Amino acid sequence: MLQARGRIGPRGDATPSPRSRMELVLRVTAGPFEGRERPIPRDRPFTLGRSEEADFEIVDTKISRIHCRVELRDGEWVLEDLSSRNGTWVGERRVKRHVLADGDVFLLGRTTAVKAILKEGRAVPGKARVVFPHSSREPEPAPIPAPETLPPLEGALAGLLGTNLGEFRVLDQVPPLGHAAFFRALQPSLNRHVMVEVFTDEEMARAGGAEALQASVRQAGRLVHPGILQIYDYGSARGFTYVTMEFFQGRNLGRVLAEKGFVPIGQALSLARALCEALAAALDAGVPVGTVSPSDVWVTADFAPKVKFLREPGSPPPPPAHFSYQAPEVLAGGDAAAPRAAVYTAGAILYHMLAATPPLSGGSREEIARRARHDTPTPLRRVNIKVTALLARIVEQALAKDPRARPDGLREFARDLQRSTTPSL
Repeated sequence: MLQARGRIGPRGDATPSPRSRMELVLRVTAGPFEGRERPIPRDRPFTLGRSEEADFEIVDTKISRIHCRVELRDGEWVLEDLSSRNGTWVGERRVKRHVLADGDVFLLGRTTAVKAILKEGRAVPGKARVVFPHSSREPEPAPIPAPETLPPLEGALAGLLGTNLGEFRVLDQVPPLGHAAFFRALQPSLNRHVMVEVFTDEEMARAGGAEALQASVRQAGRLVHPGILQIYDYGSARGFTYVTMEFFQGRNLGRVLAEKGFVPIGQALSLARALCEALAAALDAGVPVGTVSPSDVWVTADFAPKVKFLREPGSPPPPPAHFSYQAPEVLAGGDAAAPRAAVYTAGAILYHMLAATPPLSGGSREEIARRARHDTPTPLRRVNIKVTALLARIVEQALAKDPRARPDGLREFARDLQRSTTPSL
């Protein structure tokens, strides 16, 4: 039996040990959801499994529907297998019950690795969203890139820094995720940093765009997923129109690919699987994703994707390269919300990461559409000898000209990509 660990106070009561005050975060380090984290609540058991009923849903066929649970017992974080078919493993040992220590890694079904991270703080119960209580202390911001990387502020925008825009205190200019100006701002009511995209009212009038922007915010705001940039709200104040969204720091994938060339295979596969998850969530919500390109994707420091679905009115037309990731049937006027068109898009982005070039390119949309009908991309193994035959076959199937030859949808494509690798700790 697990014993409570602590010291006895002057009145005979047990004082919690320092370990009992540690909060637990679980991070997937290998498998379909690599890079995903969940804080574990202290007041109830927390389950992991492939079912939607699990608190942490991990879509992996080797994992049982409700595979295991973690809970705080007598000051210890305890991992317990729930009679799973393929077992819960710590090292080479299959465990029924295990007390987690900081840095422990356990395997679910020997395919998905999860790391236990113990740290000071307050974990809040919840399945997918963490809300921090109000505090007088301002949250710590992520580092802001050097000012020389940012476009200069002009006109009325130059006077925004240090002032309030509605309830938001504008703090810093940050790298733009669109053609407007972006700022980091503090939202005191929720004690959080947000990103604010700001347009002048004149810009909105020229673009004829207030209504179009509101409609785009409504559509993008419905999408809640770790791999999708979360849009919060729309407002206007002091002659400005603004959109608030989650604050994060990242780089545009299109620019990363232009600079980096080849992406390491493990990193490319991890990003591609996470991108499939994000695009599948958007597709489930009825958003067409067959027109997404690397320029719509930002990557965080750990190379996890953030897809931006907000479309600002007045945006310049996309360059020809944008169409290199669209399926032949989409380029011919077909449905960009079709699941197999989305598979082509995800496969084309992965191809670019592995081959350092898009599958097909051209000087115009029409030229790319013609090539998509008649030409075949250069075989992956001819341009990257590190790509296995299985992985090359999976990517090339995703890029098949006939949609019926592609995987049924993004989640099936992600499972195929998972099959092409052997997770290691």
